[in-house]
Amino acid sequence: MFGYVLYEPKPQVSFETLSYIEPIAQSQSMHDLGEISKFKTQIGRVNWKKVKADSVYAFNPITGQIYFARKEHTRRPIASITKLVTALTASNVYKLNETLKIVKPMPSMDRAIGLKFGDEIEVEDLIKCGLIGSHNDCSNTLAYQFPSGYDRFIKEMNLVAKDLGMENSRFNNPTGFIDDGNYSTASDVGRLASAFVRNEKLLKITDKTKATVSINGVDPRKVNITSTNILLSEIKELSGLKTGFTYKAGECLVLYYDFNGDNKLITVVLNSPDRFADSKVLMELVQEAFRN
Repeated sequence: MFGYVLYEPKPQVSFETLSYIEPIAQSQSMHDLGEISKFKTQIGRVNWKKVKADSVYAFNPITGQIYFARKEHTRRPIASITKLVTALTASNVYKLNETLKIVKPMPSMDRAIGLKFGDEIEVEDLIKCGLIGSHNDCSNTLAYQFPSGYDRFIKEMNLVAKDLGMENSRFNNPTGFIDDGNYSTASDVGRLASAFVRNEKLLKITDKTKATVSINGVDPRKVNITSTNILLSEIKELSGLKTGFTYKAGECLVLYYDFNGDNKLITVVLNSPDRFADSKVLMELVQEAFRN
């Protein structure tokens, strides 16, 4: 329905016991059995216990090669990572330069730019606020001001998830701020991220450390927003994606690294004690496996 291009995953790998299991041998880039054996040995030598998050997933979205996974099929809330689905849905049901006017009531939530009745703002700016600054009122606006209604927008979100093969995910709000009934898994978030990075316009938005959006209508003004992803300014190969946090979901983070050629990496950490530290360690461990 939406025409997303997805990676073709290799047979599932499970690292529940922090040990390497066979399917990585099916990578097209490893025809030589000696090279396969060498890679398995390298992966097995890496101390994955350094990654503390409850659910973890690391893979190459080009080849589908899975480097590490832990409780990747466990359903759990993903907080504001939900806004990736919201953005994909909005880009499908709206034109990015379309202007939305706030004429319908919306719930008040923490982390907002202060949108109010009568404000007018472009869809692309709403997406920017949701993805960069994780502002809840902007993501809510996309759903609550949808001409076909809030419930229809949520239905469209779940259709996007279904189209991406996110079989263990369900969304009942556009922000992820409400945990109950809104859930996914690390592997499903991986599928979501794999599709998201192929939308160049949206990916570039998540790669920004800051932006300015314009609000028109009853009170014209400009609002500066800053990314919640502090690693963007620390790691040059990092090309964006999304943070998330609620007390129930814990710290969550999905990242996309573009090293060179087909050397890409997506990492997912859910319910982490320190999402930024975990994600950096995860990326470094994958690199370590290839250096050895």
